[in-house]
Amino acid sequence: TNLVASNNNGSTAVTIPNNGITNDSTPLLTGSGEVGAKISVYDGSTLLGTTTVGSNGSWSFIATTLSNGAHTLNVTATDAAGNVSPNVSTTLTVDTVAPAASTLTIVDDAGSTPVTLTNGAYTRDTTPVLSGTAEVGAVVTIFDGSTALGSVTVGAGGSWTFTTAALANGAHPLTTTVTDSAGNVSTGNTAVTVNVDTVPPAAVSGLAIDATGTTVTGSGEVGATVTVRDASGASLGTATVGAGGAWSVNLTTAQTTGASLSVIQTDRAGNVSTSTPLTGAIRIVATNDTNEVDYSTTQATVNNGTTSVSHVALANVGLGSVLNATVLSNGNAYVFSVGNDDTRSVTLNGSVGGISLISTYSMYLYEQQTNGTWLLINTRSNYLSTGLISLGTQTGANVTYSNLGTGTYAVVIGSNVSVNLLPTTTISTVSDFTTLAVTVAATVTGNLLTNDTSSVAGTIPTGTAITTVSGSVVGSSGNTVINTTYGTLTIDSHGNYTYVLKAGLDIDTLPTADTFSYSVRDASGAVTSATLTVNLHNGASTSSLVTTNSLFTEAANDHDASGSIYGSSTASHSGTLSITNEHGDITTVHSVGTTTVAGDYGVLTIAANGSYTYSLNAGVDGQSITHKEVFSYTLAASDGTITTQSFTIELHPTITGTAGADTLSGGAYDDTITSGAGADTLVYHLLASADATGGNGHDTWTDFNVAQGDKIDVSNLLIGWNDSTSNINDFVKVDHTSDGNTVLSIDRDGSGTGYSATQLITLEGVNVSLEELLQQPHQTHTV
Repeated sequence: TNLVASNNNGSTAVTIPNNGITNDSTPLLTGSGEVGAKISVYDGSTLLGTTTVGSNGSWSFIATTLSNGAHTLNVTATDAAGNVSPNVSTTLTVDTVAPAASTLTIVDDAGSTPVTLTNGAYTRDTTPVLSGTAEVGAVVTIFDGSTALGSVTVGAGGSWTFTTAALANGAHPLTTTVTDSAGNVSTGNTAVTVNVDTVPPAAVSGLAIDATGTTVTGSGEVGATVTVRDASGASLGTATVGAGGAWSVNLTTAQTTGASLSVIQTDRAGNVSTSTPLTGAIRIVATNDTNEVDYSTTQATVNNGTTSVSHVALANVGLGSVLNATVLSNGNAYVFSVGNDDTRSVTLNGSVGGISLISTYSMYLYEQQTNGTWLLINTRSNYLSTGLISLGTQTGANVTYSNLGTGTYAVVIGSNVSVNLLPTTTISTVSDFTTLAVTVAATVTGNLLTNDTSSVAGTIPTGTAITTVSGSVVGSSGNTVINTTYGTLTIDSHGNYTYVLKAGLDIDTLPTADTFSYSVRDASGAVTSATLTVNLHNGASTSSLVTTNSLFTEAANDHDASGSIYGSSTASHSGTLSITNEHGDITTVHSVGTTTVAGDYGVLTIAANGSYTYSLNAGVDGQSITHKEVFSYTLAASDGTITTQSFTIELHPTITGTAGADTLSGGAYDDTITSGAGADTLVYHLLASADATGGNGHDTWTDFNVAQGDKIDVSNLLIGWNDSTSNINDFVKVDHTSDGNTVLSIDRDGSGTGYSATQLITLEGVNVSLEELLQQPHQTHTV
């Protein structure tokens, strides 16, 4: 007979090879033999049972349950005659124990440094590497959910590795099973879920930086890491986006200089968003502002009404040239005042009533002194007289007091009799008018933000706004109007304001300034406060101005000049001073701060004390200056007097050539030319036809070189020259100085009488004759 052992656990029996392993503890044994023979099955020497060969010559036998381990199964056949066949055997090992679950490690190896992914981790590696340890020789099958991704056999060292095919974006619960050589399958494997994400997150939004420049906030993708970087790319801080999508980064270094920053977010898979720009905080601190409204005055007449004062006549013996402050008290005098810049005319009438003896009465005018005493300044002697015994009222003539200076005055009536029987006197107003100096409406404008302190000098960022002025809220659009006793301030949130001084105000009642408090909110929301002081200024004085039109030749370098429009460096103006450039543009100068005026070639900056500086515009050289800068200034006094004068800016520009052959031009100022190497030509143009040098200055050429072919072209300046050298001496003259220089002069019309020889240029360190100049290689008209 023969013997075949099979695993009969499944639907189809599977042959177990000799020395094979099976997880079927009741394997199926089959074979063939003589029909009717008895088949005896042994496990080693232990009889497991018998069966009979069927009519088809085959037999089968299912073993009783075998224990785990090795089993040698033997069969013999015994025929009807009792003959026993030789022993046939097969050896198998029963293993019904499932293998231990494999360990599982998932690694993102897409980057330069592998990263182990834990359960729930995010990765942008679509083909992560899985590895683990399991029973040697077992087959590890990898599943994504219920989908098998593939299998791998555990190596001799007990480890295995598997790289997945590309996984789609999304969650992947990865598990493994271990199948040993007996076919037992492990249980209890826990899934490790990885989230594949290859899509970069959107850029962060809602960026803001706080007033201190230390915290940046915004919105982003939940779980992403936000990084704030400086302009060089260095990290200033990071934070993780919270469950609600908000994040806040605390910066390692405060950003208060308006630096360019950038913000990115890196999602949990490592994808990086595009960069979002952010400007560092710019701190704005409100700074006190001062401006000035210069106003003129007109006259207004006020009727002060009428009144009367009655008192017992004072005895002349008590009325001296100086009275104690208490003498004219208790209403025994008619008192009135004259204000600054006021003219008051008071007409009074005095009378004596009751019983009086023979007497004369005088009217006395006193002025109060700073120490409180009263000084007699006028006496109307014998103003009234009475008879031996007078009854009723005796009235004197009207008395007018006018043209009195600023001060307080008292009028009393005194008698020449003794202190007995002094009658009652009354002083009454006939008329009382005051002519006041009152304001004419005046306007000044400015901006409250321009001089505020900024952490970035000269920068007021968008979003900075005036929020309140003197308790009034300033709207984000339109104008806000604040009325005071003296004027009206109109202001917008951008800081632009106009202050209008009211007309008709008595200038004696004006304060020195109208003051406003205000608050500034910067772009980060920080609020600071300061004041605007508008000085109220009246009057003008022209005595300190230079009395004639003047040409100022200033100590200057090649690009700026300075000076003063006043005769005294310490003088100041108290009227309306204006500066006019050559195009008629008028700029008003206030008596505080500085004012800038644009010229043709530079900018004039003038201060309250009349001092000024002039700076040449960048990029302007002496060759392009065809005339000197001239400004005029006008001072309008409150009495209508207008003084106008002018001054000229004097510069000394430097003109520099190259190493090649240059063509240079002279300008209106006294230029200094350094031409460099090469055959250079200095060309003079006609800038002013009436001028002896054609409007050109007296120039200096520092490196004129005959050998290099340097030359001077004055042809544009000469009138009536016939292009020959025969009469050039009439037009051009050369002189030499004791220090080795050559001076070239021109007479523009030669022997004519319209012009005379005038120095044009000095050639430093050169002793050259006119003949040598004329022999230079030159174009026509060149010397």
